[in-house]
Amino acid sequence: EIDNEQAITDYLYLLELCTDVLGKDSLLYGIIINNLAVLYNSVDEFEKALPLYKESIEFIEKKNGIYNSDYINCINGLVDIYTSMEEYTKAIEFSKESLKITQINLGKKHLDYSICLNKLANLYKINDQYSNALSLYQEGVEIAKYDENIHYIEYAIRLSNLASFYKEIAEYSKAL
Repeated sequence: EIDNEQAITDYLYLLELCTDVLGKDSLLYGIIINNLAVLYNSVDEFEKALPLYKESIEFIEKKNGIYNSDYINCINGLVDIYTSMEEYTKAIEFSKESLKITQINLGKKHLDYSICLNKLANLYKINDQYSNALSLYQEGVEIAKYDENIHYIEYAIRLSNLASFYKEIAEYSKAL
């Protein structure tokens, strides 16, 4: 089992060392702050994770721009934090950004795009924006249904999410 507290202590030490030796412009610095944000997020210390994710996003954008998987992963970290904090408006905002960049990077037929659709649909559902959620769930199912590169389990997950949504809005015949 991983000792998160020890890992946080170690990363804080590495961050200090890296800053002193390599400076805040080094790639290692960016990796450390992102990993530290992930660790804080995993132990529900959102107030510590949030500024690190934001700094990591700025770092990646400065170094590599926004059209890359590292940037998307950091944005998704913010989505997770804001969702955990029940700040759904902010979570939706960043989820839309992640979806847009994923579409540009990978296209609408990619599994990661389908995952982003599903994540955004879940946020809309939580926020009682059912028509927005429904269209995204349906789009995710269609992508998974026709893409031979997507595993059947992913298709089943999308179908299950759509069925659960229909059940929640009391459209039981559609859930079947």
